[in-house]
Amino acid sequence: MLRADVIAVDDVSQAREEAGGDLIMAGDAAWSRVVPLADIVVGKIKGRRGGDDSVTIFKSLGIAVEDLVLAKLIYDRAVRERRGGVEVEFRGVFR
Repeated sequence: MLRADVIAVDDVSQAREEAGGDLIMAGDAAWSRVVPLADIVVGKIKGRRGGDDSVTIFKSLGIAVEDLVLAKLIYDRAVRERRGGVEVEFRGVFR
């Protein structure tokens, strides 16, 4: 963490609450380099700021909505392409 030029996270405010072990222990110096991953993806900021020895870290926080969006994309593609599989009725507690 201390060598990183950029530390990308899913969500900066969530990182302040949940990434304590890695980022809090690194101190204020690390927090000054924490950026939202989305800003790198859309080109708002550079993910690599130095030369070949530059270090960029992605600290995943495991945001559930990201998992749900990916699961929906996979499901929709499976239904659209009908590449096997069997649709089953969901009988969970949230029905």
